[in-house]
Amino acid sequence: MKALYNEDRWLAERIGKTAYRINVGSEVDASAMADLPDSLPFSYGKVALSDSSMVNAFVLCGFKFINGQAFLAKDFSEFEDFSSGAVREARSEDREQVWDIAFNAYSFDRFHVDEKLRFAADDINASWAVNYFTGNRGTDMLVWDKDGVVGGFILLIVTDGVFSIDLIAVDNRFKRQGIARELVACAESKYADCTRFTVVTQLENSPALQLYCKLGYDIVEIDGIFHRHG
Repeated sequence: MKALYNEDRWLAERIGKTAYRINVGSEVDASAMADLPDSLPFSYGKVALSDSSMVNAFVLCGFKFINGQAFLAKDFSEFEDFSSGAVREARSEDREQVWDIAFNAYSFDRFHVDEKLRFAADDINASWAVNYFTGNRGTDMLVWDKDGVVGGFILLIVTDGVFSIDLIAVDNRFKRQGIARELVACAESKYADCTRFTVVTQLENSPALQLYCKLGYDIVEIDGIFHRHG
């Protein structure tokens, strides 16, 4: 039997209280949510918004809807031969610049939306990004570099023929120059032999949704993120 929830120690360190992830899945259904203790300091979960019984179960357990996430996918890339002189593999010396970009780039994520966690949101996002350099997140990272200044990055997870964009961000100084598109195109070109290309972004992030749809991605599923503070 799958556990109803698991401790998220990494997140707990950053928000200053014990955190738990609800394991929504085939073995954790709406009826199982009745066994969730009221005493958990912080808990969170993701559920398909089409699953009305699970959404209802989260609400009845005192969870608050935070935001919607769109899962997008396509089966091939049209960027097989794309190249850019500005995009290269990330190096260890890029860590500080990647941290700074990620620290300032995001505003639609669940931690910024949740006013009780907003104080830690920038640190969480930056820490996620630079975990790549210690081998704890992602399988590849590309950066956009202009004369030694990193203007953006894309963090990837590529396994078993599935290409996933884990994180992408552009420095505020370089926005509206097509850098995000260039990063995606270069990344897809590098892994053009993959049979599935996927990305998740917030529904409220209209610029990102528009970009991915223009690049051939289609919305496959919409999930809801729920938080509960004890």
